[in-house]
Amino acid sequence: FLGIEQLDESHEKMTKTDVEFINSLKEVILNHIANHDLNVDMLAKECGVSRSQLNRKLKALTNLTPNNYIKTIRLKKAYELIKVQGIRVSEAAYMTGFTDPNYFTICFKKEFGINPSQIG
Repeated sequence: FLGIEQLDESHEKMTKTDVEFINSLKEVILNHIANHDLNVDMLAKECGVSRSQLNRKLKALTNLTPNNYIKTIRLKKAYELIKVQGIRVSEAAYMTGFTDPNYFTICFKKEFGINPSQIG
């Protein structure tokens, strides 16, 4: 659930509706990835659910809060930008909605166990 790739209907024991829900969340996040104002309210509105429903459903499916899910998708996209496309760390941070490259580096290291400057 945490990757940026799309899920298919056969993923574990999820219903087709759950898979479609997660895929639509990822699509919304990726479409707005550079927008540092992307937040839970915006995500809920784009997906047509209430904030509390989004929180409950996402927590049940991924064990993450919506904010942590957004951050995880952003970090995975940044990893891809740095590793595959050779984008500089600070540029990848801004491209994925982080406004502070230092905060980005802290989050990146926590998520992947290495500094973003160490990949590539």
